[in-house]
Amino acid sequence: MKFANYKPINPVCRSGFSPVTVDNYTVRLIQKDLACSVVFYLGRGDRPYRPTSISLPYNTSISLSSDHFTVQCNDLLKRTSLPTVPYISIRYDENVRQRLATTKKNPDNFNILILGLDSVSRMQFERMLPKTFAYITKELDGIILKGYNILGDGTPAQIIPILTGMQERELPSTLHRDKNGSFVDVYPFIWNQYRERGYVTGYAEDGPSMGIWTLRLRGFNRTPTDHYMTPFYRLSAARSYLYAQNSYCFGGQTSYEHFLSYIRKFWSSYSTDKKFFFGFFKQYTHNEYSRGSLLDASIFNILQTLNKTGELERTIVIVMSDHGARFSIARLSSQGTIEERLPFMSFMLPPSFRRKYPDAVQALRTNIHRFTTPFDIHATLMSLFDMNQTDLSIKPDVTQRNISLFKIIPAQRTCEHIRLPPHWCSCLQWKQVKTNDQLIKRAAEHLVSHINKYLDEVTEKLCQSLTLGSIRSAQMYKKTEQNTSQTFERGVRKLSHWNRASDIIFYQITFETKPNGAIYEGTTQYTQRTDSLYTDLSHISRLNAYKSSADCIVRKYPHLRKFCMCVK
Repeated sequence: MKFANYKPINPVCRSGFSPVTVDNYTVRLIQKDLACSVVFYLGRGDRPYRPTSISLPYNTSISLSSDHFTVQCNDLLKRTSLPTVPYISIRYDENVRQRLATTKKNPDNFNILILGLDSVSRMQFERMLPKTFAYITKELDGIILKGYNILGDGTPAQIIPILTGMQERELPSTLHRDKNGSFVDVYPFIWNQYRERGYVTGYAEDGPSMGIWTLRLRGFNRTPTDHYMTPFYRLSAARSYLYAQNSYCFGGQTSYEHFLSYIRKFWSSYSTDKKFFFGFFKQYTHNEYSRGSLLDASIFNILQTLNKTGELERTIVIVMSDHGARFSIARLSSQGTIEERLPFMSFMLPPSFRRKYPDAVQALRTNIHRFTTPFDIHATLMSLFDMNQTDLSIKPDVTQRNISLFKIIPAQRTCEHIRLPPHWCSCLQWKQVKTNDQLIKRAAEHLVSHINKYLDEVTEKLCQSLTLGSIRSAQMYKKTEQNTSQTFERGVRKLSHWNRASDIIFYQITFETKPNGAIYEGTTQYTQRTDSLYTDLSHISRLNAYKSSADCIVRKYPHLRKFCMCVK
């Protein structure tokens, strides 16, 4: 399938009613003949926040009590109420300032800025963000990983390992449906360790209705970082902007520029302090493949500004995505299958870092074509705590799954060594199989039956049972002695750890189901000796959007959304 060359579709954003200025950690009313109040939202974590209203006299500065607030005004002349306006900024937090002043710091450490995007593959990034891609590679000498592979389905499967070094199943349960589940605070987030080392920390994520930590998981009980943007998107005034006709605008800014403005304010508010910030933006690309072009100018501008102001001399910037497109026409092609598994991951290193640690930089360049995963990103962030204490001469073991990218990843490393299932491995060579083969038909029926088993047992009959509609394509992979010795650099990488028996065949089948009109891509294991099939539910991908068809289980059983068509 050929991908179209999408041109940027830039929304026209016009400034609306804004009666105040926000500056120097204060808010000030600048329009006369208005009776206004500022409403600060106080709380912690992902719990409901308490509104606290304060009168806002004309031309009087009021200190910010929180990062997110609204301004409500009445026109005294017309005696009418005006629209509530949401704002986001950085408050002055005395506790944070005191901690930063008293914590011992390593002067050789660098700031960390991570800008994450939803559902953008490495190749899609290059196609749809050409200006940013050229600036990263040509002007900033950025390093882009070409063998960077996802670990599972969806965003949490990638972001949790990056931020904790572990997979969700290895951590305490934080699921909504688990009555004994913990809040996600229990996770060993890496920003906690940066904070202990004298960093000020920040986290921003738009779209909390489909949040990484709140859709399936219980969210944060305590505020995770020193500054936390996500509660802003829960304000009713903010949601009215997001769900307006032109939802790509927040007043005179695009919604992504508004998102980045929080990061800019965070950066300028702590100009002399060490900073760690992780920002993840979903709105443009989660549901619409072609909207990635909207990001190009904004990311280019922030990188150019950081470069011109000298911030890149003391900041390591990572621009990344979680995975490629999951629900799109592009995903239905074989190219789309590969791209989903190969997201964008880039590093921009300060010139001083490159001068001081040339061996580490050379290792990172060597690793461009090596097999890497989110586990390695976590290990890399950990090694940045103190590069002088990192022994780069120690060669990692090929079975080690968390390896800093400042060490050379073994060339022999495969999906096998980190126990990555075949469904998610982009390095396999699959062989096409005829869809009318009897074993393929049986395997497809088995996949549908496996889905129905979970729907019937778990969802309390809320979802309709599915039947097999048609088989679109099928392919197989079988371990051979010849293909296990090949390496990624030569274009192929094979694996065999799932079952070392020679009679194991993996079938990957794309099929449609009724009545939900779903298109799935499922991988099942066939054992010739026992003539049996085995399937893991997590190895079945949904290729087209389910939209509102699964609303009846979205809260209680969100992990089954892609399979459910609610009983009317």
